[in-house]
Amino acid sequence: MNAIGGSAPSSHGKRGHGLHTCRTPDAFLARFEFELGTSLPSFVDHFIDRNRLAGVVLGGSIPLGLGTSSSDVDLIVMVDSGEPIEMPTVDPRHGVVFSGAFAGTARLDVGEVIVMRDGVEVDVHCVSGPRVVQTAAQVRDGSISLTEHEIGVLSRIKTGWVLDRSGAFDAYCGVLLDDNSLEVRAATWHLVGAFQELEDSQPALSDNIPLALHLGRKCVEKVFAAFFASRGFAFLGGKWMRAHNTDRSHALWPVDDDIRALTRDGLTLLFPNPADVEPAAYLDRVARFVDLVRTEIEKDMTFKVAFALSPQLRSARL
Repeated sequence: MNAIGGSAPSSHGKRGHGLHTCRTPDAFLARFEFELGTSLPSFVDHFIDRNRLAGVVLGGSIPLGLGTSSSDVDLIVMVDSGEPIEMPTVDPRHGVVFSGAFAGTARLDVGEVIVMRDGVEVDVHCVSGPRVVQTAAQVRDGSISLTEHEIGVLSRIKTGWVLDRSGAFDAYCGVLLDDNSLEVRAATWHLVGAFQELEDSQPALSDNIPLALHLGRKCVEKVFAAFFASRGFAFLGGKWMRAHNTDRSHALWPVDDDIRALTRDGLTLLFPNPADVEPAAYLDRVARFVDLVRTEIEKDMTFKVAFALSPQLRSARL
């Protein structure tokens, strides 16, 4: 397996495309073939043995309605084991600009390839189906600590579009898709991090004002991440603010007035007017915002119980 097939020439510079305008998986598949000059199955078959292929999911910003004309195509290719797989040779002339396999069965990822095809970047993450089953089960029973990357991989599988699937895909993803354990775990993790940032910001007020303000802003970012996790999106990456403007049917930004006010205040805390910032008062506002969002999240009893069971959050009510 040396290069990605297709008759259209490769391009090393990114260009605008219309993939982000697609509203359904079928529309995306048709647009993918139009933009890249090859069907998705043909594209994937050039670097993954179809006998090992369990499914293909489009993750990232496009299915979430947050994409733009320059968005990368984030594909998760699920394979039937955690063993190393043969990856295509790096060949910039044919668009393969990175290719690597990861050894070891402890990873969700078993390989990655980045392809620049006709000015569109396609990032392919090869994921072990058996490891998805194992990790999802460990998340459910609380016996694993996830990294942000692992949360991102699992969340993309849950919120992405399934473009290709076998019976094995449903078996591998059943535990993950069956409940909201991942989102509860992510919300708890982010909220704990927010309280830690806020706690660390207080001593910095006495000798390092820029650090205090920086930690306050990081606190707000983590509170937003916890909020979105409570709404079913354990990972949104750094482009989540586009959700405010999306008009897609699965828009992430809540529509009721109370939550709009809540998130509007949060954006003000993320981007305050420097002339209006008094450090101690700013951190007080951040603290009130954290408590307000936590109260909103805890309207769902599942999250309220999870927060109550967290040692870091049990005594952290402001």
